[in-house]
Amino acid sequence: MTRNVQLNPGAANAPTVSLADFEGRPFITSMADRTAAGGKLVGVDDVQFNRPVELFGGQDYMFNNPGQVWSSGKQPAKALMKYADEIKSATGQNPLYLPYRMAPTGGDFAQMTGETMLAYADASMGKMQKKQLDKLIKQYIPDWVGVSNPASVDQFRQMPDLTRKAIKDKMDVRFRDEGGLNIGSARLAVSDPAQLEARQGGIMNVGEIYAGKPIITESGHPAYPSGIPGRGIGTVNQDTSIFEMLPEYVKARNIADPRMPSDADMRSISMKPYAGVITNKLLKQLGY
Repeated sequence: MTRNVQLNPGAANAPTVSLADFEGRPFITSMADRTAAGGKLVGVDDVQFNRPVELFGGQDYMFNNPGQVWSSGKQPAKALMKYADEIKSATGQNPLYLPYRMAPTGGDFAQMTGETMLAYADASMGKMQKKQLDKLIKQYIPDWVGVSNPASVDQFRQMPDLTRKAIKDKMDVRFRDEGGLNIGSARLAVSDPAQLEARQGGIMNVGEIYAGKPIITESGHPAYPSGIPGRGIGTVNQDTSIFEMLPEYVKARNIADPRMPSDADMRSISMKPYAGVITNKLLKQLGY
C-alpha cells in the first residue's frame, strides 16, 4: 500500500534529546496512539481523494500544536492536569510528559481511520455502491447527507465512538470488495511510518506540561477536544519502555521483563496516568 501525504514539517524539525538531559526532573506518562501528526492524507495507492484527511496525531501532536502537549477527552485531561499541579506543588518543577505507544489499533478511537475509509469510498466507488453505502450509514446516522457531501465529515466526527466503530466495521466487511478500503489499510494509511514496527509501551517523545494553567477547552483535535497546556521538547535517542521508567510499578505487578509487557500489563497502565522522577539511578539502569 502507498499513501500520499502532504506533510507538515513540525515533527520533522523536533530535536533529538537524551533522557540524561533531564536528570532530576519529574515526569508524567499516559498513552498516545500511533497516528501521524501534521499534514494531510491526499490519497491511497492510485486513488486520489476528493477531500484530504487531516492528520492530527498521535505522538507528534506536541510538535504541531503550539501551546499544547497532549489532547484528550475532558475527564482524562482534568485528571492529568490535576496530577501535574500536584507534582509541581511538591517539586517546584513542571513535570515532563512522556507518552507511551499504544497498540496499532489504538488509533481507531480517533476519527481519522474512518474518515480515510469514507474519503476512499467517495473517490473510488461507483454511483450504485455509494447509494448502498449511504443506505447502510443512514441506519446509524438518520440524517446522513451522503458520502460525497463534504458535510458528511462533520457528521461522522460528531458521532460517538461506538457509532463510528460500527460504521467502520460494516464498511470493512461489506464494501472492501466494492471499491472500499479495508480497515487494516486505513489504519496503516493514517499511522506514523516511524512507528509501524515499534513495540507497544515504548516512549518516543519528551514534552513539558505547563502546570498551574487551565485546560485548553478547544484543542482543535476532532476526537480529543480538551488540550493540555505545554510544549514538545524533542524525540528521545534511545528505545526505552515506559515500564523501564517505572521500576516500582514493575515490582508491584511482578513484571518479569519490563521491555516485554503483557497485554494485561498494557491494559493496567492505561487506566490512569503514572509519575516518576528521572534519577541518576534510573538513568544507569537504562544504560546512560
